[in-house]
Amino acid sequence: MFDMVFNHTSTEHECFKRALAGEEKYQNYYFFIEGNPDNPPTNWQSKFGGSAWKYVPYLGKWYLHLFDESQADLNWENPEVRNELKKVICYWKNKGVKGFRFDVVNLISKPPVFHDDNEGDGRRFYTDGRHVHDFIHELVHDTGIADMVTVGEMSSTSLDNCIKYSNPENEELSMTFSFHHLKVDYKNGDKWSLMTPDFGKLKELFTTWQCGMAENGGWNALFWCNHDQPRVVSRFGSDKKYWKESAKMLATAIHLMRGTPYIYEGEELGMTNAYFDDISEYRDVESLNYYKILTDGGKSRKEALEILAARSRDDVLAYRRFDSDSTYEIYVFCNLRDRDIRLELNNIKAEKLSGVRTSVFLDNYRSEDSYSETFYDEIILKPYQCLAIKA
Repeated sequence: MFDMVFNHTSTEHECFKRALAGEEKYQNYYFFIEGNPDNPPTNWQSKFGGSAWKYVPYLGKWYLHLFDESQADLNWENPEVRNELKKVICYWKNKGVKGFRFDVVNLISKPPVFHDDNEGDGRRFYTDGRHVHDFIHELVHDTGIADMVTVGEMSSTSLDNCIKYSNPENEELSMTFSFHHLKVDYKNGDKWSLMTPDFGKLKELFTTWQCGMAENGGWNALFWCNHDQPRVVSRFGSDKKYWKESAKMLATAIHLMRGTPYIYEGEELGMTNAYFDDISEYRDVESLNYYKILTDGGKSRKEALEILAARSRDDVLAYRRFDSDSTYEIYVFCNLRDRDIRLELNNIKAEKLSGVRTSVFLDNYRSEDSYSETFYDEIILKPYQCLAIKA
């Protein structure tokens, strides 16, 4: 399954560079709006903090980026854009790819006119937009992937829309990721304000979505963790005293519901949040942006770091660290010349492995090559990866 990021491109993409060079055709691939440098076209906020608009002085225009300023939103209203994206799908389909995940795909349909949002951050104008179902159906139908496994990541969506996205009769997607259950610890709906998880609300949401999807032909993707979410055992469990019990309980709760389960790397090992204690250890752009927003807004350094420790995407993107005097033994399904092996995690020097065939990813310890079912003459793990493998 390949991840298709079709809401936006990098600003390093050739199309965007040609747009910056003044080519009208490629400016129409995105949302460029004339204006002066002091007044963005709307007051919409980026998902990563700050304005959703970036000014290009020599063009005298703003471009839209719902996420980072290096991720310019594509204009799906332009049929040329939709045709180019179909070519991408067909290219990988012809290479043998058997499924696709579509990143924030419910944000692809923007309004015909851009207005300020006096009630929120702008999302109500572009979430599950006016043509989104038509666009997804067209993409799936024209590329011939209706029989493949497809999943859409749906930001701030609704149950009714997810039923439409995933009901086979509509020929859109196989299933949807939705995130309402991962907002039950957002104080007043604010991701960066902490509160004790509302488990009553969590149960209510699961009941509503499970029953609603089942009764109307929809299908859920079941998950606790992904690259955007902190580790669930730290979030909804006890990652110290009852670490093992919490991890098993949470896995049982999510995987016995109706839907297709997704397990994020390291989740099967009960991995916990990173608990970084200095801003210099963070790399995620959202975390760095919100650290500045929080401290500029009056939070102390300690308070801001406590919030990041609970919310940052680096909780799941960073390498796992261990004390040098501690050894943690974790067993996984692996083969070393047809023998089970033990992964021993510790703060040690790099180890070299020869003649290894693995049947799992080396989760979160990112060697130069760590792909499933691949034979290596040699794998070199760097010291900062904190991993040794012994027969």
